Order: sequence, then C-alpha cells, then structure tokens
Amino acid sequence: MNNKKFFYNMGFNHIKKASFKTKLISSFLIISILPILSIEIFSYYYSTNKIENKISRLMDFSLTQSAKSINTTLSSYEDLDMQIASDDELTKLIDKYDVGSNTDINTQVALNDIKGKLTVYAYSKLGIVNIDIRTNKNHKIASYNRINGHAIPDIWKKYDDIIEKNDYEDETSRYGTIWSGMSYTQPLVEETYNLINVYSNIIDFTSDRIIGVLCISINEDVLQKTYNLNSDDLHANNINVYSLIIDNEGTIVSYEDRNYIGKNIYYLANKKDRNSEDLNNTIINSHIVKGNSLIVNTKSLKISNWYIVNIIDENKLFSEVNLSIRIIIIVIVIVILFFIFFIVLVSNRLTSSIRKIVAAMKKAQKGELSVRIEEDITDEFSIIALTFNKMISHINELVEKLRIQMNLTSEAVKLQKEAEIRAIEAQINPHFLYNTLDCINWMAIEKEEYEISKMLKSLGQILRYSINQSNKIVSFSQEIQWLKQYLYLQESRFDNSFKTEIKFEEEVLEFKIHKLMLQPLIENSIIHGFEGYTSGGVLEVSIEIKEADIVIFIKDNGKGMDSEKVKYINSLVSEAKIINKGEHIGIENVISRLRIYYGDYYKFNIESEIGRGTSICIRIPKIK
Repeated sequence: MNNKKFFYNMGFNHIKKASFKTKLISSFLIISILPILSIEIFSYYYSTNKIENKISRLMDFSLTQSAKSINTTLSSYEDLDMQIASDDELTKLIDKYDVGSNTDINTQVALNDIKGKLTVYAYSKLGIVNIDIRTNKNHKIASYNRINGHAIPDIWKKYDDIIEKNDYEDETSRYGTIWSGMSYTQPLVEETYNLINVYSNIIDFTSDRIIGVLCISINEDVLQKTYNLNSDDLHANNINVYSLIIDNEGTIVSYEDRNYIGKNIYYLANKKDRNSEDLNNTIINSHIVKGNSLIVNTKSLKISNWYIVNIIDENKLFSEVNLSIRIIIIVIVIVILFFIFFIVLVSNRLTSSIRKIVAAMKKAQKGELSVRIEEDITDEFSIIALTFNKMISHINELVEKLRIQMNLTSEAVKLQKEAEIRAIEAQINPHFLYNTLDCINWMAIEKEEYEISKMLKSLGQILRYSINQSNKIVSFSQEIQWLKQYLYLQESRFDNSFKTEIKFEEEVLEFKIHKLMLQPLIENSIIHGFEGYTSGGVLEVSIEIKEADIVIFIKDNGKGMDSEKVKYINSLVSEAKIINKGEHIGIENVISRLRIYYGDYYKFNIESEIGRGTSICIRIPKIK
C-alpha cells in the first residue's frame, strides 16, 4: 500500500511540476486523441472477436463434417471386412488350407481359390491395396496385393504388436475390429505407400470358432480426399487450415505432408508422458505446422477411436485485419502530429505572457531585485505583472531595513559569542576529572580499600569510553569489555541484588557496533526490571551470528511490563515514529540510533509480561 501511495505521489508531483504549456498541450492531446484511440481499440477487439467466433463455428462445422465423412468411409471398409470374414465358402477354404500340408495338392488348390476370392473383393472397392488372411491354427498366410501381387511385409508384425500392447491373451479373446496405420515401400522401385489397415476375426459360424484373421489395407489417399473436401468452406474464407488424423497413441495416420506419417506427436514434442487431455498443446509443440500462434481443434472418430485434427495459423488468419490496423495506426499518427503542431502553435500564443512573468521571477530568484516586467501585457496576466513589480519594490525596501537592523545587532552577537567562550573555558576539563579519580584511587590503595580502588578504576574507564566520541564505531570486543566494567559497577551499586552473564561467539569479536548501543537497554532492565529486588535477579546478554546478521538478546527475570507498554515500544519500530518523552527514553533513543545507523537493515522487538521479565532482540548487519 505504501509503495502504491509513493508512486502515485511521484506521478502527481511530476504533473504538478510540469509547465503550464506542457499541461495545456497534454490536456488538448488527451481530449482529442483519447476518444480516437478508444474507438479504434474497441473496433479492433470487436472485429477480432467476431472473426474468432466465425472461425470457431466454421472449424466446428468442418470437423463435424469431416468426422462424419471419415466415419462413413471407414464404416464402408469395415462392412466389407465383415462381409469377407463371414463368407461361408471362404471359411471352408481357409479350414482346408490351414490343416493341409503345403505340398499337398488340395492345400494348393484351396490357396488358389482363396486368392481368387480375395482378388474379387480387392477390386470391389476403390482404395484397397492389399487383402491378407492369416490362419488361426498354423498361422499360414494367404494374400492378394494389387500393386505387385506380393504379400506386404510387417502387416502381421504390426497386428501382433497391437495385440501384445493391448494385453490380449490370444486372437480369440479379441472382438470387433482393430484399425492401424503403416508405411509400405515397394521393392525395386522404392515407391512408398501409406496404408490404413483394418483387422477382424474370421469366424466359422457353424462351429462358432475363430479360424483366422483378415486384414484389408487401404490407401491413405482415400482418407485425404475425404476430409480435405470439407475444408473448402474454410479456404473460401481465406483461412489456411491443416488437417490430419492421429491414432489413440498419438501416431500420425494421415497428413498432407507425407514425411510426418507414421511419426508420433508426443515424440516430436519431446514429451514422455502421453496425456490425451493435453493433446492440443502437444500438437502445437510438435511443430508439424510452423507458426507462433496456432489454433488447434480435435474431434474423435467413433469407428476407429482416432482423432481428426484441424490446425489454423492465427497470424495468417488475422493478417488482413492486422494490415488494416497498421493503416489505421499510420493515419492516426498523421492526425496526432497535425494536432500536436496545431496545439503547440496555439499554446505558444497563449503562454507568451506567462513566459515573460516566469523569466522575471527567475531573475528575481537569482538576486536581481531591480528586475521589472514590461507593462505592455494586455490580457488577464497584466494583474500578475503589476503585482510582481509592486512586490519587488516592497522587497527592496525590506532588504534595506534588514541591512540597517543587522548592523545594529552585530555588536550584540559579538558580545554573546564572547560570553559563550568564557562559559566553555569555565567547564571542567575531562583530564582534570580523570587525574582526580586517579588520585582518589591511590588514596584508597594506601588505605587498603581495594574494592573501592577497583570501582574507581572501572568508573574511570567507563568515563573515558563514554566521553570520547560517543557515536564512534568500535569492535564488539571493546563494547563487551566496557559492558563488563559497567555491569560490575551496577552490581556493586545495587548490593549484588542481581547477577549478570554475557555470552558471545568468538567470531563476534571481529565485527563492529556503534558505541554505547546496548547500555540504555541494560540500564532499563536494571533500574526498572529489578526495582525493589534484594536478590535473585538475573540479567543475560547473548550475542550470536545468524547468516548475514548479528543478533543480540537482552533478557531479565525482572518485574516485566504490561502489554500496552510493549505494544507502544514495538510500534516505534513498525510505525517509524519516535517520541522522546515518557519513561522509555532510553529505548526510544536506541531505536532512533538504529534507524539512523542502519536504515531499514535492522530489527528490534521486545517481549514482556508482568512478573515474567523482559526479552529484547536486536538484529543488525555484520560490519567489519
């Protein structure tokens, strides 16, 4: 909240400090340009939103039509597959071929009859490249290939991989049909065919048993023609749409760029986990369509459990809109430049009187009190010019009176300084005080008052340390040594009604602290915390290093403070307010010094309860 207020004030102050001419130009620009920009921005977002909605409807319609066409096409091949698989005559031939020896004449006759029937079926529908039958018992193969008459390799390897991947125990445990895609390169000519395979069981309905598996291989071009026809509406609207079909494993089955057929989009997108919910992002990351901003829509195909995908390059989609926006922006810039030229011309005429007044004021600010504004100004600013000239004349009179008054008080100031010097000379020289204490110390030694001697020595050391540069930075070693002397005197003063303990890490001694930082806090603990105590008081001072800071704890088991006082003292830190009056002057002084010395890089916290003592924690940065 404070940061927001700060930036708000900075911006407001910047506006207040701007010249009148700048404010006038800014006001004209805001009034004239802001409505134009608002209308343009609204029009842009409104038109793009309309286009996006239209494209969305077209995409959805196209996908729905494509899915219907593909389902119809695949369904027709699936019907043919079921017709072949349920052919009774073919079933009997397969039985004969499966049980007989390859050299047996009956087996060869059955094989030729099977191929004859497959030939008829292969030419019954466009797009069929190959029909294969594998017997269930001995896995014998009978096939017809329209390309070169040879069986296509890897068709049954593809089938076995699917069976194993879906964890079927055997062929008899599978029902329905299986769809898959594959690529086939014709030997010798090295021409590649992209195929769609549909597998189904061949059933002998008389014995209700599966005697083999049928595979019909369809040219992928059949699917291309099916779903690309449904993109004409989109192309008619100047929309470049890319369509493809992928299976439920993410493998591309059909696409206009044949180089991508057979590749997996998860592999292309460098994704190990296959998540159908993240399919659109995976397709974008696979880069099968180049573009920085792509729109992807998918729809599942009921027949094969595959997906039809449409991809649109959004940048190309909005290219015409963006071109229109650029033209409008250029026109707006030209209009704005014209407005600026016109506004500057008008503002110069309006502010010429102001510039004369400001120039005269700047000269007066530099001390040229003889300056006057020409009184040829005929507009409302003539009142300001007249008032300024009168003010300068009055200032000249006041300056002359002040000069006379200063001459009269000069002698009085000299006399006052002489009196201050004499007062300073009359002050007690600290060296005189040290020497006197030293003399008293020797007198105590002569009378064998060694405890008094020890106290006098401690007092002398305390005075020297305290008087000499009280805001100086000293090592923790010096400060701790002084604290020991100070605490010794306080213990003696209060008849040992409390005990003190100073704990510190050795590493602390090499760092520095401002002199006498802790003394006010310790004195508060002794005077206020142990007030009325005759024994049992414990005061503990511990110094630790934590990360980049030094943490100081001052704890006592004294009388403690109520929650209101604790809340007030902590508020001095949190609210950054220092009120040097009251009964906590020492603590307020310490917080003030902490803020002066360390800025925001310190922490101060006090905790206390009535009858349970007080704990103070100070955190300051390490200084070497």
